[in-house]
Amino acid sequence: MCGNNYENIIKGSFKKIKWKAEVFCHAGWGLGCRMGGVMADKEISNKGEQGIQVRPALQADVVFIHALISDLADFESLQHQFVASVADLEQGLIGVDRAAEALVAEVEGQVVAYAIFFPSYSTFIGKAGLWLEDLYVKPEFRGRGVGKALITAVAGLAEQRGCQRFEWSVLDWNQRAIDFYQSLGADVMPDWRTARLDREGIETLAGCEGEGD
Repeated sequence: MCGNNYENIIKGSFKKIKWKAEVFCHAGWGLGCRMGGVMADKEISNKGEQGIQVRPALQADVVFIHALISDLADFESLQHQFVASVADLEQGLIGVDRAAEALVAEVEGQVVAYAIFFPSYSTFIGKAGLWLEDLYVKPEFRGRGVGKALITAVAGLAEQRGCQRFEWSVLDWNQRAIDFYQSLGADVMPDWRTARLDREGIETLAGCEGEGD
């Protein structure tokens, strides 16, 4: 099963990990991506060949993650939907009751990218997986292996935890991201569409119990 311990997945230089990801072509990235379990408070980090350090996010990183999410919202023309505060992200990403996990990538001590992920489950294979919610790299640091370092680190977590799937979504117009994911071996799945209820929709649907199909 896809357990809750953050294991030694990042050792020495970045290792090559064989993995197969499935990409639902409907949400989106900037080279960004839209992953859980709870990481143990164990200091795991790695510095790649280009000075890229990938490590678990700390509370002090949340303000930088918040700014990067704002950049991602701008890229996707979704700034009007970005309402999360720094406090919201601290509650959701840091501490024992977090809803998701986060990794950050640093270059020369500067947080330039992040990945957020959480557990998933497949009823067809009866196994747990990881869902990558966001993966975003500052534009000026793209093309330097930062995004690949982050997604490789998350794939390493999925491998260590015995996950059978590693999935995320990508906007159908973001061909650069699609090409990048396919170069990693990911399958783009064009037949799937996203269905979503916001909080108001949840409350409305929850109040409709017994009112028909």
